[in-house]
Amino acid sequence: MTLHTCRDFLETGVTLSNSSWVYAQYLTAIFLIGTLNYVIVGQTNFNLASATYLKASGNTASINQGGNDVYAVAVPAGTYVVSAADISRILVLKSPGNGMVNSGLFRITGINTTNNWFYINYRSGNVPPVESGVQWSVYENELVFYGNVNYTGNGSSTGYTGQGTATQSRIILQSPSSISWQVRIAFENSVDTGANGTSPSSGFSAGATMTVGYGGTVAGDFTPGGQHTHGPLFFNNRGGVAGNYSLLGTSVGFFPADNQCRHYYWGDDSTGSFFGAARPVVPTVSTFSNGSMVHFGLPEDEELPLPPHNAQRLFVMGANTLTNGGNNGIYFQGDPPAGRGGMAFGLSNQPISCIYSLYNPLFGNTFGGTSGNNPARSSLNAGDNQYTASTELLPVDLVAGTMDYMNGYGFNAEILILEGRRLGRAPFLRMGRTNYGYFQVSTDPNNSWLHLNDGIYLPWQGAILP
Repeated sequence: MTLHTCRDFLETGVTLSNSSWVYAQYLTAIFLIGTLNYVIVGQTNFNLASATYLKASGNTASINQGGNDVYAVAVPAGTYVVSAADISRILVLKSPGNGMVNSGLFRITGINTTNNWFYINYRSGNVPPVESGVQWSVYENELVFYGNVNYTGNGSSTGYTGQGTATQSRIILQSPSSISWQVRIAFENSVDTGANGTSPSSGFSAGATMTVGYGGTVAGDFTPGGQHTHGPLFFNNRGGVAGNYSLLGTSVGFFPADNQCRHYYWGDDSTGSFFGAARPVVPTVSTFSNGSMVHFGLPEDEELPLPPHNAQRLFVMGANTLTNGGNNGIYFQGDPPAGRGGMAFGLSNQPISCIYSLYNPLFGNTFGGTSGNNPARSSLNAGDNQYTASTELLPVDLVAGTMDYMNGYGFNAEILILEGRRLGRAPFLRMGRTNYGYFQVSTDPNNSWLHLNDGIYLPWQGAILP
């Protein structure tokens, strides 16, 4: 396994932009393809292989040309000739030996036509390690994607409409894992996000979901009744009559609801597991609004024996259908009305719930309930361990099948099967004291962890911009 990190990619635009939730789908997808080597299975109006988005790619770039050119990336002229049109585009890199610092998404800020170099915004106070043999791709900036995305085209007039002939943008990517699991990134159309509210965006004109599973089609869909975690698509039902929110929350996604964001991604190029976070440039007062996150893939330390179907090993955590106005904060809490949802695929061969767990209650009726006050990790006055001078971090498990409905509107019919079981350990993620600084690097000698918020820690190397 090689862990690759996108360390601090700054969205284009202004701080008052409301497009982060659209950008997040595009940026995640090109990181999965360009850095983790996912491949496209099928898509509708999300054609990342087209010349509209992908300008060039190759395997022999080099980074850090020395002297005043430490932030220059050289690509062979025979593969691609740099030009002024590349400025503001996105350079996606996969480092062969420095995945924590030289991989990820980088804004192209300048060019050198004599040497065929891109100059990049490295988004760090550190100098990139000198390296060759870097895999690279040039993609259009996210504004181009925003101008082309479709989230209004409806297909079937009954059931879940965002499939088949529906024209709203969606794509299915296959992971590099040996078991070839897939992820669907979809913009949910206005019917599915309207009165029946079956995506993580009730109250918005559109929404976006991320779904893991098998059986992706050329249109970018999973099949009704198939092996995947999208409740409305599985049941082919957007909730019943208008106002029936029974399926609300049975699909989850990456939904930054703030203004201009900075993106941080972690991914394993062996299993394909992924964690993404978006941090607003100007955080709002609301705790809920201080960022957003998504997490999906295969657990570490999986429970044995493995289940009979590989789909039953997968999980996805992210923005659930919300009652708090659509924000998806960065926190462990697993209570859908507060914004955190999770889905897996059950031994019952249908979607089931999924939560983060220390085998203590990690969900409550309100944010700051049992999640914030759980004595197992209470931390309002916590400090580093006095014996080791460090913050102690704990692995977090994924437990599926403990909730029978996911909405926060009182439609509490048993939509999901109860079949509680441990999937395994949440990849990359660790839990520590929650009062460590917001997006602060740990002070241990290797700067090996980044604290996001609410005691969520991810592996890290080097400095971070303030």
